[in-house]
Amino acid sequence: MKTILKLTTALLCLQLLAITTFAQASKKSFTGIWELSQASANGQPLQNSPHGFLKTFNSDGTFANVQMRSTGALISHSGKYFVKDGYYLERTLYRIPEMSGGPLGNDFKINYQFSEDQKQVTFNFTVESGMKFTEVWRKL
Repeated sequence: MKTILKLTTALLCLQLLAITTFAQASKKSFTGIWELSQASANGQPLQNSPHGFLKTFNSDGTFANVQMRSTGALISHSGKYFVKDGYYLERTLYRIPEMSGGPLGNDFKINYQFSEDQKQVTFNFTVESGMKFTEVWRKL
């Protein structure tokens, strides 16, 4: 009985270590400045995006989306992010008034897939209206 208990405890510790290591590695993969390179809606082919849409993921779990406009740079929305296996959650805490979206403070699920070299990430998500979007971001 003691042997089974020790073995079970050891396996649980290994599993916890693996989960923690994966979460840290994933957050590290996100950290940096990204530029939107392609986007599409509702299954349409990806189109090249205009320059000037940036996203920063900070190591402290915060993010910000920045738009470069003729009048200067603008943070369109920002908040916290939480990396999970195959998706991450954005919790928007600030949004410019002209930008639509759900209530501030709610978690929004975004599926992700990194390229093999970790220099590109593809996001897939569905907004409240039911529209589905795909975005491809490249790391700067």
